[in-house]
Amino acid sequence: MTQTNQNSYTYKAIPETKRSRIYAASVLNSGSVSGSAWFSLLTAVILVTALSVAAVKLPALAFEAAASLSGADPNQPGLPFIAAETAVCALSFTLIALPGWAGAYLLADRLRMRHDYRRSYNIESMENPSPLLAFGVYKRKRYLRALVSALSGAVIYGLPPALIPTAYYIGRHVGWASPRPFDAIFVFMINIGGICCAVMLCRLLSRLSLVPRLLLERNLDPFAAIRLSYKLMQGKSRASFRLTMSFIGWALLTLVSCGISAAWSLPLFITARAGYEYNITGRDILIDLGL
Repeated sequence: MTQTNQNSYTYKAIPETKRSRIYAASVLNSGSVSGSAWFSLLTAVILVTALSVAAVKLPALAFEAAASLSGADPNQPGLPFIAAETAVCALSFTLIALPGWAGAYLLADRLRMRHDYRRSYNIESMENPSPLLAFGVYKRKRYLRALVSALSGAVIYGLPPALIPTAYYIGRHVGWASPRPFDAIFVFMINIGGICCAVMLCRLLSRLSLVPRLLLERNLDPFAAIRLSYKLMQGKSRASFRLTMSFIGWALLTLVSCGISAAWSLPLFITARAGYEYNITGRDILIDLGL
């Protein structure tokens, strides 16, 4: 960390990770309670979470009702029935819930821009965007781009953590198939390998972390967004990785609290990401606001 002396004062350069987190907190805590950016984004996250649960649960309930009407055992409906139910639930979640999460990301970015504009021009009466703006991705042919951006975000942030339990089950299976004295060694080695692969994959995918933003805000096809994100993130993937990993405490708290703390951690995370990514891909704020 560098230090600069000026007029007998000592200034410390704030790391990009800490700056993004502080900036997100200032954006979310601006304004009154009912009209603050935190309230808007928290409401949107709760709405999209409820939509996600409904998108998965309603098809499952429909299949259970169909199994009961057909005379099949609901507890043992058969492999084809389970496969069809899983496919329909996954399709429902992909088509209904994922664009909503992309809209929540857009809302965080609009709140950040409103905060910038209010701070720069000292306009306190400027209203925060409505939480319903999260569902604006369904309009004007943006549905497909919102869907692809949400899927890419799910892969970027969900695939590396999924490698760790996968490695655990693989290691346990290989350990059971090995001679008894080597069980613990195989499980340990494969788990360590899974953790290393997760870290390396997270570093690699951080080069693609701009893909959702580029898809939603620019008229790019997915492959062009991937190439541009890889180019823009050159030399910045380490800071992006540190920013993501700085929320590991929130992630653990979310697991311990059975998802309750995610209502607070998700708005903070996506707002910090929006602020960090704007520093890389940002355009004129007046153009973004349409002013």
